[in-house]
Amino acid sequence: MYGNSDNQMSWLSCAESDNDASETGSQYSDFGGHHGYRPPDHSQRLRKLYNSQLYTDVKFVVNCGIKPKPELRAHKAILAVGSEEFAKMLFGNAPQDTGRPTVSEYEIKNVSFEAFKNVVEYLYTDDVYFENNVLVVQTMAAARKFQVQPLVSRCESYFESMEISEDSAASVYQMAIDNKMERLKNRCSQFIQENTRGVIRLVYSFLYTDAK
Repeated sequence: MYGNSDNQMSWLSCAESDNDASETGSQYSDFGGHHGYRPPDHSQRLRKLYNSQLYTDVKFVVNCGIKPKPELRAHKAILAVGSEEFAKMLFGNAPQDTGRPTVSEYEIKNVSFEAFKNVVEYLYTDDVYFENNVLVVQTMAAARKFQVQPLVSRCESYFESMEISEDSAASVYQMAIDNKMERLKNRCSQFIQENTRGVIRLVYSFLYTDAK
């Protein structure tokens, strides 16, 4: 999980506790204070809503080259509140759209399914999971497409905190240019200036090996 704050309240689900409690309760500890039980907080309820797929009213069919096309169900109101692009897509200028079926369906193009899923899940939970750098880039592009700026910033922070080495400087620099990440581009530029000989040697070695 990326982006959790150490300053937030520490939670322990009942499934992880030896104490007898209901499934919906949570044991909590606020900086070592009294331990008690309370219902799941807002983010936990939204995560449950997202994971269970209960009461969904929109279905997305992601046209990303996978057969059959993967589908993802969600709740219009939650997506519209977090993204102006989703608000325009799902509601347009009308506050209600009673002429559509109970579950509306939309086809999403030019976005990978995992990246689109990351955007939707982030709007529910404020959390995002990255398996590799390619998925981060795809997620950032999808977040820009649907105008979810906090997720764009999260992706940029992921790359800006990464370590730059002589063998990765050139590719990271190009990625920063392609994705308009100015701070990362400046970091790479400074690193290349300070390690020009090593970077050029590795780039030349790569080009020479590739030409064989």
